[in-house]
Amino acid sequence: MRVNWHGQQTDEDLERYFQATYEYHRRDQPFVVITWVHSYKNSPGHRDRLARFISDTDAVTRKHCVAGAMIHTSGALRFILSTVFLVKPLPMPYTVCGTLPEALTFLRGHATQRRLSLPATVTWF
Repeated sequence: MRVNWHGQQTDEDLERYFQATYEYHRRDQPFVVITWVHSYKNSPGHRDRLARFISDTDAVTRKHCVAGAMIHTSGALRFILSTVFLVKPLPMPYTVCGTLPEALTFLRGHATQRRLSLPATVTWF
């Protein structure tokens, strides 16, 4: 699953993300998620909805999501995200990193542990 956040989130952006995640859960198969955060702005209401969504889908995410990687080129934002996730960890193994190759290395390691493979090349959209 690939997620791309760029700029101010809208209600529609958040809803599309929720629906895409539900679709992956309905497949009843393991998956990995890469989230590329180019820039990110949301409202307190969106943060609350996202936190509630993560909580509500915790069990099914633990069951199906092999691992997640969040990419952001800003070292400051990576530090903030890592700190937030120390307080409230995500329901799957995850990393916050600066590049796609770092993300893929992490995800491939977790996929291999589950005897899964990822494509040799991954292109971004």
